[in-house]
Amino acid sequence: MPDLTQRVYFLKKIHLFRGLTDGQLIAVAREFTETPVSVTTETIIHQGDVGDTLFIIYNGKATVNILDKKSGRHEIKTIATLTSGDYFGEESLVNRQKRSATVVIEKGTVLLKLGLIGYKNLVRQFPQIHNNFKVVVESRRLSRRLRFTWMQPNEIIYYLAGRHPLTVIKWVAWPIVSLLILSAFASLVDSLYPRIWITSFFMLLLAINVLWLIWQWVDWSNDYYIVTNERVARTEKIIALYDSREEAPLSTIVSVNVNSAGFIQRKIGLGDVVVRTITTQITLYDVSYPNQVESMVQEHWIRSKEKISLVEKDAIKIALQNKLYPPPPKTIEETLASTPPKTEAYTPTFNEILFSNFLKVRFEDSNVVTYRKHLFVLIRDTITPIVLAILLLFTPLVWKGYTGQWMSVSGLTIWFITLLAVLLWWLYDYVDWVNDVYKVTPDQIIDIYKKPLGQEQRKSAQLDNIMSTSSERRGILGLLLNYGVVKIKVGVEVFDFTDVFDPPQVEQDIIRRIAVRKNKKSEAENVAEAERMGNWLVNYHQISNEIGPNEQPLN
Repeated sequence: MPDLTQRVYFLKKIHLFRGLTDGQLIAVAREFTETPVSVTTETIIHQGDVGDTLFIIYNGKATVNILDKKSGRHEIKTIATLTSGDYFGEESLVNRQKRSATVVIEKGTVLLKLGLIGYKNLVRQFPQIHNNFKVVVESRRLSRRLRFTWMQPNEIIYYLAGRHPLTVIKWVAWPIVSLLILSAFASLVDSLYPRIWITSFFMLLLAINVLWLIWQWVDWSNDYYIVTNERVARTEKIIALYDSREEAPLSTIVSVNVNSAGFIQRKIGLGDVVVRTITTQITLYDVSYPNQVESMVQEHWIRSKEKISLVEKDAIKIALQNKLYPPPPKTIEETLASTPPKTEAYTPTFNEILFSNFLKVRFEDSNVVTYRKHLFVLIRDTITPIVLAILLLFTPLVWKGYTGQWMSVSGLTIWFITLLAVLLWWLYDYVDWVNDVYKVTPDQIIDIYKKPLGQEQRKSAQLDNIMSTSSERRGILGLLLNYGVVKIKVGVEVFDFTDVFDPPQVEQDIIRRIAVRKNKKSEAENVAEAERMGNWLVNYHQISNEIGPNEQPLN
């Protein structure tokens, strides 16, 4: 069980108690009590119950489950797995809300508890704690209302918010001023020149101005900032024009700081949080309580590094055990059973290369994902030969109906040659569309463009060198048809996967490949390091046995 000093050190790393001195943290730590070490898996809170206690996981794990009532079915759904440093129950503590989920702790878990009386005592002594809890409670409330399909199944949202409420003023100021001026001018003109067409014209302008006001308000409300256990992200959406997401994995962050424009902004708790990576930055504009958000990003950035370090240590430990105490060799039968049968290399034909994935915009083969431009791009670029081909197909029937007889042999020959030329024209444009592809392999991204019967342009970069990614959809067609561009920053160069279908999903494919690549690279490095350490230990023992306890070491 943690003593007072250990509790203070532990609580100091949690953003809920940001800004407190070590002396103040001692007072905080004394308000917490420890639960006994759980000897079995145990349900600590139930969904729907009334509670007034905050729990922080000191060590161990907890599973968060909710009762899913969709489609008339009542199913238990796991939404998160919490580890050391995570907490739950803050909404019931602050707002006296019913528990929003059921939490089950694993065997051996130790929890720190803070009750309602203790929380009120702390807020009375240290008022800034209330804002820290308020940020978390608002994030929890908003995360239950919003759903982000691009998130991973086990990804946990720690912070979710939009712009500060007062910033809506600068978004709607011009529409409101314009509306007032237009209304006054319309009243003046109507009193001097009462004409129906003038009144109708001003009514139209007023209607457009109201739509502008609504559009600006919705535009302001559609931007969100997100901090999870995997990444920091900023989503932006402009109705009918723009939809994008910019993000950076926690492991790529190098600094986090707050920019406040002035005294008034600091007083109302308004500022920008700037998250910098090696080559780029993500700015969370106009957030409420920016210092608390900065502390939250820093906490989870540090936790991500600690998690990576722990995984590396475990991998080295396993590799060392295998080196010092190798498993018994496989029998011939086990070796044969684990060896895959040899298959002859298959070379696809030209037709299979061209038409096996005829109109697919995404397909995967041998662990390589290939993306083509959206089908709308194919239709747009081939619309002329398509229309001409349709007209030519009906030409003989039109000729028969107009003249009463079929075309002559020479006319049919000209018609056939023309139709063939148009079809070849379409085929050329189709092959041009097929050859313009983007590939994501286990270790590279590749941008390929090849003109039919022409020169091929190829650009590639290692996944290890990718610093940031972003995706966006622009215009009404981009939103309705779900296509846009994915931008990948590699050093000072930017790769553009343009006109791809479902750009957020393409971005997620790339991010997942980066994560898999990093994990494999880290595992390989750990195995190599363990191999080196294992050889050193084996040599040490051999030399120790050869020298013996009474022999003098060599000079």
